[in-house]
Amino acid sequence: MRCVLHIGTEKTGSTSLQHWLYDNREELEEKGICLSKSLGVPHNRLLALYFQSRVDDWCKEHGLEDFDKRRTALAPALQSLRNEVQHARERCHTFLVTSEHLHSRLTERNQVEELFQFLDSLFDSIEVVCYVRNQADLVLSAYSTALRMNLTRTLADFASSVGTEAIYFNHLLSAELWSSVFGRSNVSFRVYEHCLDLPDRVVTDFAENVLDIKNMPGGEKNLNTGLSPFHAAAFRQINIRFPRWPADGWAGKMNRRLKRVISDLPVTTRRRLVVPEPQEILRRFEEKNALFFQEYGDGTNHFSPERWVDRQPEGLFGFEEDPDLDEIIRVLLEQTLSEPPRPRGLLFWRTRK
Repeated sequence: MRCVLHIGTEKTGSTSLQHWLYDNREELEEKGICLSKSLGVPHNRLLALYFQSRVDDWCKEHGLEDFDKRRTALAPALQSLRNEVQHARERCHTFLVTSEHLHSRLTERNQVEELFQFLDSLFDSIEVVCYVRNQADLVLSAYSTALRMNLTRTLADFASSVGTEAIYFNHLLSAELWSSVFGRSNVSFRVYEHCLDLPDRVVTDFAENVLDIKNMPGGEKNLNTGLSPFHAAAFRQINIRFPRWPADGWAGKMNRRLKRVISDLPVTTRRRLVVPEPQEILRRFEEKNALFFQEYGDGTNHFSPERWVDRQPEGLFGFEEDPDLDEIIRVLLEQTLSEPPRPRGLLFWRTRK
Protein backbone atom coordinates (compact mmCIF):
# COMPACT_ATOMS: atom_id res chain seq x y z
CA MET A 1 0.00 0.00 0.00
CA ARG A 2 1.14 3.51 -0.85
CA CYS A 3 1.28 6.23 1.82
CA VAL A 4 0.82 9.89 0.90
CA LEU A 5 2.32 11.98 3.69
CA HIS A 6 1.21 15.61 3.52
CA ILE A 7 3.54 17.54 5.87
CA GLY A 8 2.26 21.08 5.30
CA THR A 9 3.87 23.50 5.51
CA GLU A 10 1.94 25.66 7.94
CA LYS A 11 0.11 28.63 6.39
CA THR A 12 -0.43 26.92 3.02
CA GLY A 13 -4.11 26.02 3.19
CA SER A 14 -3.61 22.89 5.30
CA THR A 15 -6.70 23.49 7.45
CA SER A 16 -8.99 23.84 4.43
CA LEU A 17 -7.45 20.77 2.81
CA GLN A 18 -7.84 18.66 5.94
CA HIS A 19 -11.49 19.60 6.42
CA TRP A 20 -12.16 18.81 2.77
CA LEU A 21 -10.48 15.42 3.04
CA TYR A 22 -12.50 14.32 6.05
CA ASP A 23 -15.75 15.87 4.79
CA ASN A 24 -15.35 13.66 1.71
CA ARG A 25 -13.94 10.62 3.45
CA GLU A 26 -16.54 8.17 2.11
CA GLU A 27 -16.15 9.36 -1.48
CA LEU A 28 -12.36 9.12 -1.21
CA GLU A 29 -12.55 5.61 0.19
CA GLU A 30 -14.68 4.57 -2.78
CA LYS A 31 -11.75 5.71 -4.92
CA GLY A 32 -9.30 3.63 -2.87
CA ILE A 33 -7.96 6.39 -0.59
CA CYS A 34 -8.16 5.87 3.20
CA LEU A 35 -7.78 8.35 6.05
CA SER A 36 -6.95 7.76 9.69
CA LYS A 37 -9.28 8.17 12.66
CA SER A 38 -6.58 7.32 15.20
CA LEU A 39 -4.22 10.25 14.57
CA GLY A 40 -6.72 13.06 15.15
CA VAL A 41 -9.45 14.46 12.89
CA PRO A 42 -9.18 16.40 10.65
CA HIS A 43 -5.50 17.11 11.32
CA ASN A 44 -3.42 14.02 12.13
CA ARG A 45 -1.48 15.89 14.80
CA LEU A 46 -0.85 12.91 17.09
CA LEU A 47 1.73 11.47 14.69
CA ALA A 48 3.95 14.54 14.93
CA LEU A 49 3.39 14.77 18.69
CA TYR A 50 4.73 11.25 19.20
CA PHE A 51 8.01 11.87 17.38
CA GLN A 52 8.69 15.52 18.26
CA SER A 53 10.89 16.53 21.17
CA ARG A 54 9.65 20.11 21.18
CA VAL A 55 7.16 21.09 23.87
CA ASP A 56 4.41 23.07 22.14
CA ASP A 57 1.07 24.53 23.21
CA TRP A 58 -0.74 21.17 22.89
CA CYS A 59 1.75 19.50 25.23
CA LYS A 60 1.33 22.27 27.80
CA GLU A 61 -2.45 22.26 27.64
CA HIS A 62 -2.61 18.47 28.05
CA GLY A 63 0.01 18.17 30.78
CA LEU A 64 2.35 16.15 28.55
CA GLU A 65 5.50 18.27 28.59
CA ASP A 66 7.60 15.27 29.63
CA PHE A 67 8.80 13.39 26.54
CA ASP A 68 8.48 9.84 27.95
CA LYS A 69 5.08 10.56 29.50
CA ARG A 70 3.86 11.94 26.18
CA ARG A 71 5.04 8.89 24.26
CA THR A 72 3.34 6.55 26.69
CA ALA A 73 0.10 8.47 26.30
CA LEU A 74 0.28 8.50 22.49
CA ALA A 75 1.51 4.92 21.94
CA PRO A 76 -2.07 3.53 21.68
CA ALA A 77 -2.78 5.93 18.80
CA LEU A 78 0.14 4.52 16.81
CA GLN A 79 -0.99 0.96 17.52
CA SER A 80 -4.48 1.89 16.33
CA LEU A 81 -2.91 3.29 13.17
CA ARG A 82 -1.22 -0.07 12.54
CA ASN A 83 -4.60 -1.76 12.80
CA GLU A 84 -6.20 0.80 10.50
CA VAL A 85 -3.56 0.26 7.84
CA GLN A 86 -3.93 -3.50 8.05
CA HIS A 87 -7.69 -3.29 7.52
CA ALA A 88 -7.36 -0.65 4.82
CA ARG A 89 -5.24 -2.96 2.66
CA GLU A 90 -8.35 -4.94 1.88
CA ARG A 91 -10.10 -2.06 0.11
CA CYS A 92 -7.64 0.80 -0.54
CA HIS A 93 -4.46 1.37 -2.52
CA THR A 94 -3.51 4.66 -0.78
CA PHE A 95 -3.42 5.71 2.85
CA LEU A 96 -3.30 9.47 3.42
CA VAL A 97 -1.76 11.16 6.46
CA THR A 98 -1.90 14.95 6.81
CA SER A 99 -0.31 17.20 9.43
CA GLU A 100 1.48 20.51 8.96
CA HIS A 101 3.07 19.87 12.36
CA LEU A 102 5.26 17.20 10.79
CA HIS A 103 7.13 20.00 9.04
CA SER A 104 7.11 22.56 11.85
CA ARG A 105 7.79 20.21 14.80
CA LEU A 106 10.10 17.56 13.33
CA THR A 107 13.18 19.66 12.60
CA GLU A 108 15.96 17.26 13.60
CA ARG A 109 17.22 14.42 11.44
CA ASN A 110 16.80 11.76 14.14
CA GLN A 111 13.11 12.67 14.50
CA VAL A 112 12.45 12.42 10.77
CA GLU A 113 14.43 9.17 10.58
CA GLU A 114 12.37 7.63 13.38
CA LEU A 115 9.17 8.68 11.62
CA PHE A 116 10.43 7.11 8.38
CA GLN A 117 11.29 3.82 10.11
CA PHE A 118 7.82 3.64 11.62
CA LEU A 119 6.00 4.38 8.34
CA ASP A 120 8.33 2.16 6.33
CA SER A 121 7.23 -0.77 8.50
CA LEU A 122 3.60 -0.14 7.51
CA PHE A 123 3.66 0.79 3.83
CA ASP A 124 5.15 -0.43 0.58
CA SER A 125 6.01 3.11 -0.55
CA ILE A 126 5.84 6.61 0.92
CA GLU A 127 5.32 9.86 -0.99
CA VAL A 128 5.96 13.08 0.95
CA VAL A 129 4.08 16.17 -0.28
CA CYS A 130 5.02 19.64 0.93
CA TYR A 131 3.59 23.03 -0.07
CA VAL A 132 5.89 26.05 0.28
CA ARG A 133 5.10 29.75 0.50
CA ASN A 134 7.18 32.89 0.03
CA GLN A 135 8.80 34.04 3.26
CA ALA A 136 7.26 37.54 3.32
CA ASP A 137 3.72 36.19 3.45
CA LEU A 138 4.83 33.31 5.68
CA VAL A 139 6.22 35.76 8.25
CA LEU A 140 2.89 37.57 8.37
CA SER A 141 0.87 34.39 8.86
CA ALA A 142 3.29 33.02 11.44
CA TYR A 143 3.03 36.28 13.37
CA SER A 144 -0.78 36.06 13.47
CA THR A 145 -0.60 32.51 14.81
CA ALA A 146 1.97 33.46 17.45
CA LEU A 147 -0.24 36.32 18.65
CA ARG A 148 -3.06 33.86 19.21
CA MET A 149 -0.75 32.11 21.65
CA ASN A 150 1.54 34.34 23.74
CA LEU A 151 3.64 36.62 21.50
CA THR A 152 4.25 40.16 22.78
CA ARG A 153 6.51 41.50 20.01
CA THR A 154 5.51 43.93 17.28
CA LEU A 155 5.20 42.77 13.69
CA ALA A 156 8.24 44.82 12.67
CA ASP A 157 10.35 43.30 15.44
CA PHE A 158 9.13 39.78 14.62
CA ALA A 159 9.88 40.20 10.91
CA SER A 160 13.37 41.58 11.52
CA SER A 161 14.26 38.62 13.75
CA VAL A 162 13.56 35.94 11.13
CA GLY A 163 16.91 34.44 10.14
CA THR A 164 17.81 32.43 7.08
CA GLU A 165 18.90 29.43 9.15
CA ALA A 166 15.48 28.91 10.70
CA ILE A 167 14.21 25.70 9.09
CA TYR A 168 10.60 26.88 9.43
CA PHE A 169 11.35 29.63 6.86
CA ASN A 170 14.31 28.13 5.00
CA HIS A 171 12.78 25.82 2.39
CA LEU A 172 16.18 24.61 1.25
CA LEU A 173 17.09 23.27 4.70
CA SER A 174 13.70 21.61 5.05
CA ALA A 175 13.90 20.04 1.59
CA GLU A 176 17.38 18.68 2.26
CA LEU A 177 16.25 17.16 5.56
CA TRP A 178 13.16 15.34 4.25
CA SER A 179 14.76 14.31 0.95
CA SER A 180 17.84 12.89 2.64
CA VAL A 181 15.68 10.61 4.82
CA PHE A 182 12.77 9.66 2.53
CA GLY A 183 14.71 9.84 -0.76
CA ARG A 184 14.78 12.67 -3.28
CA SER A 185 12.41 10.93 -5.69
CA ASN A 186 9.84 10.40 -2.93
CA VAL A 187 9.49 14.04 -1.88
CA SER A 188 7.70 16.69 -3.93
CA PHE A 189 7.43 20.42 -3.27
CA ARG A 190 4.54 22.47 -4.61
CA VAL A 191 4.29 26.28 -4.64
CA TYR A 192 1.34 27.57 -2.62
CA GLU A 193 1.06 30.79 -4.63
CA HIS A 194 0.44 28.77 -7.79
CA CYS A 195 -2.76 27.42 -6.21
CA LEU A 196 -4.35 30.76 -5.34
CA ASP A 197 -6.11 31.20 -8.68
CA LEU A 198 -7.56 27.66 -8.70
CA PRO A 199 -11.28 27.21 -7.82
CA ASP A 200 -10.54 25.75 -4.38
CA ARG A 201 -6.87 26.61 -4.17
CA VAL A 202 -4.77 23.93 -2.46
CA VAL A 203 -7.74 21.54 -2.32
CA THR A 204 -8.01 21.54 -6.11
CA ASP A 205 -4.26 21.21 -6.63
CA PHE A 206 -3.93 18.36 -4.13
CA ALA A 207 -6.93 16.44 -5.45
CA GLU A 208 -5.92 16.68 -9.09
CA ASN A 209 -2.12 16.52 -8.94
CA VAL A 210 -1.43 14.40 -5.86
CA LEU A 211 -4.46 12.11 -5.60
CA ASP A 212 -5.17 12.14 -9.36
CA ILE A 213 -8.92 12.59 -8.94
CA LYS A 214 -11.21 15.02 -10.73
CA ASN A 215 -14.68 16.47 -10.17
CA MET A 216 -14.72 16.14 -6.40
CA PRO A 217 -16.98 18.54 -4.45
CA GLY A 218 -15.32 21.80 -3.45
CA GLY A 219 -14.18 22.75 0.02
CA GLU A 220 -14.58 25.75 2.28
CA LYS A 221 -12.07 28.53 1.70
CA ASN A 222 -10.08 30.50 4.27
CA LEU A 223 -10.95 28.41 7.33
CA ASN A 224 -7.83 29.70 9.06
CA THR A 225 -8.10 33.45 8.49
CA GLY A 226 -5.58 36.08 9.49
CA LEU A 227 -6.03 38.78 12.11
CA SER A 228 -7.17 42.33 11.45
CA PRO A 229 -4.88 45.14 12.68
CA PHE A 230 -7.31 45.82 15.51
CA HIS A 231 -7.41 42.22 16.71
CA ALA A 232 -3.64 41.84 16.35
CA ALA A 233 -3.00 44.92 18.49
CA ALA A 234 -5.51 43.72 21.07
CA PHE A 235 -4.01 40.22 21.25
CA ARG A 236 -0.53 41.67 21.75
CA GLN A 237 -1.73 43.82 24.65
CA ILE A 238 -3.53 40.85 26.20
CA ASN A 239 -0.38 38.72 25.98
CA ILE A 240 1.64 41.46 27.66
CA ARG A 241 -0.79 41.88 30.55
CA PHE A 242 -2.00 38.30 30.93
CA PRO A 243 0.62 35.66 29.94
CA ARG A 244 -1.02 32.53 28.54
CA TRP A 245 1.07 30.07 30.52
CA PRO A 246 0.46 28.31 32.79
CA ALA A 247 -2.86 27.61 31.11
CA ASP A 248 -4.66 26.76 34.36
CA GLY A 249 -3.51 29.92 36.12
CA TRP A 250 -5.68 33.03 36.50
CA ALA A 251 -3.68 34.99 33.88
CA GLY A 252 -3.85 32.11 31.39
CA LYS A 253 -7.61 31.85 31.76
CA MET A 254 -7.97 35.61 31.36
CA ASN A 255 -5.80 35.47 28.23
CA ARG A 256 -8.16 33.07 26.51
CA ARG A 257 -11.34 34.75 27.71
CA LEU A 258 -10.26 38.23 26.71
CA LYS A 259 -9.26 37.02 23.26
CA ARG A 260 -12.72 35.52 22.83
CA VAL A 261 -14.25 38.86 23.80
CA ILE A 262 -12.04 40.77 21.36
CA SER A 263 -12.68 38.24 18.58
CA ASP A 264 -16.44 38.74 18.91
CA LEU A 265 -16.31 42.54 18.71
CA PRO A 266 -17.99 43.95 15.57
CA VAL A 267 -14.99 45.58 13.94
CA THR A 268 -16.08 47.35 10.75
CA THR A 269 -12.63 48.02 9.24
CA ARG A 270 -11.54 45.77 6.38
CA ARG A 271 -7.88 46.48 6.95
CA ARG A 272 -5.40 43.64 7.19
CA LEU A 273 -1.91 43.40 8.58
CA VAL A 274 0.87 44.17 6.13
CA VAL A 275 4.40 42.93 6.74
CA PRO A 276 6.94 45.78 6.63
CA GLU A 277 9.37 45.72 3.69
CA PRO A 278 8.41 42.33 2.19
CA GLN A 279 11.02 42.61 -0.57
CA GLU A 280 13.73 42.98 2.06
CA ILE A 281 12.64 39.71 3.66
CA LEU A 282 12.77 37.97 0.29
CA ARG A 283 16.19 39.45 -0.45
CA ARG A 284 17.33 37.96 2.83
CA PHE A 285 16.33 34.50 1.53
CA GLU A 286 17.11 35.09 -2.15
CA GLU A 287 20.20 32.89 -2.34
CA LYS A 288 18.57 30.05 -0.38
CA ASN A 289 15.41 30.25 -2.48
CA ALA A 290 17.37 30.21 -5.74
CA LEU A 291 19.18 27.05 -4.66
CA PHE A 292 15.91 25.49 -3.49
CA PHE A 293 14.15 25.98 -6.82
CA GLN A 294 17.25 24.91 -8.72
CA GLU A 295 17.43 21.61 -6.86
CA TYR A 296 13.78 20.93 -6.01
CA GLY A 297 11.80 23.03 -8.51
CA ASP A 298 11.89 24.09 -12.14
CA GLY A 299 14.96 26.28 -11.81
CA THR A 300 13.04 29.56 -11.58
CA ASN A 301 13.16 31.40 -8.26
CA HIS A 302 9.44 31.94 -7.75
CA PHE A 303 10.12 33.71 -4.46
CA SER A 304 12.48 36.38 -5.77
CA PRO A 305 11.80 39.95 -4.49
CA GLU A 306 10.75 41.06 -7.97
CA ARG A 307 8.03 38.39 -8.14
CA TRP A 308 6.36 39.27 -4.84
CA VAL A 309 2.77 40.42 -5.34
CA ASP A 310 0.79 42.41 -2.77
CA ARG A 311 -2.52 40.55 -2.66
CA GLN A 312 -4.05 42.90 -0.08
CA PRO A 313 -6.76 45.36 -1.25
CA GLU A 314 -5.56 48.91 -1.75
CA GLY A 315 -5.49 51.19 1.27
CA LEU A 316 -4.91 48.49 3.87
CA PHE A 317 -2.10 49.00 6.31
CA GLY A 318 -0.60 47.70 9.55
CA PHE A 319 -1.95 48.44 13.01
CA GLU A 320 1.23 50.26 14.09
CA GLU A 321 0.26 53.14 11.79
CA ASP A 322 -2.93 53.83 13.77
CA PRO A 323 -2.12 55.88 16.93
CA ASP A 324 -5.57 55.41 18.49
CA LEU A 325 -5.70 51.61 18.73
CA ASP A 326 -3.68 51.23 21.93
CA GLU A 327 -6.04 53.59 23.76
CA ILE A 328 -9.12 51.83 22.37
CA ILE A 329 -7.74 48.46 23.46
CA ARG A 330 -6.86 49.78 26.91
CA VAL A 331 -10.43 50.97 27.42
CA LEU A 332 -11.88 47.68 26.15
CA LEU A 333 -9.69 45.65 28.50
CA GLU A 334 -10.66 47.83 31.46
CA GLN A 335 -14.33 47.52 30.60
CA THR A 336 -14.08 43.76 30.27
CA LEU A 337 -12.18 43.36 33.52
CA SER A 338 -14.65 45.57 35.37
CA GLU A 339 -17.68 43.49 34.39
CA PRO A 340 -18.97 41.55 37.41
CA PRO A 341 -18.54 37.79 37.06
CA ARG A 342 -21.54 35.53 36.85
CA PRO A 343 -22.33 33.39 39.93
CA ARG A 344 -20.72 30.31 38.36
CA GLY A 345 -16.99 30.61 37.73
CA LEU A 346 -15.24 33.60 36.23
CA LEU A 347 -17.00 33.70 32.85
CA PHE A 348 -17.96 37.27 32.06
CA TRP A 349 -21.51 37.86 30.88
CA ARG A 350 -20.41 39.19 27.53
CA THR A 351 -18.43 36.06 26.71
CA ARG A 352 -21.56 33.93 26.86
CA LYS A 353 -23.78 33.46 23.85
